Amino acid sequence: MKILTIIIFTTILLFNSSGSFADTKDCSQYSTNDMVGLYDKWRCKQGKGERKKLELGKKLKSLLKKN
Repeated sequence: MKILTIIIFTTILLFNSSGSFADTKDCSQYSTNDMVGLYDKWRCKQGKGERKKLELGKKLKSLLKKN
């Protein structure tokens, strides 16, 4: 009876684990040389979409053109 309980308990833990054994995501395109690249790679491993890029250059150009 103890063995059956242990087997059932371990199978429940295996099916409910957050990690997967076969990870097919290719996150090697992200560089880990800086913090933004490290954050992008972490988001890729988590399965989240790409982050919204800052368009600071466009905003500055439009601000300078108005003057």
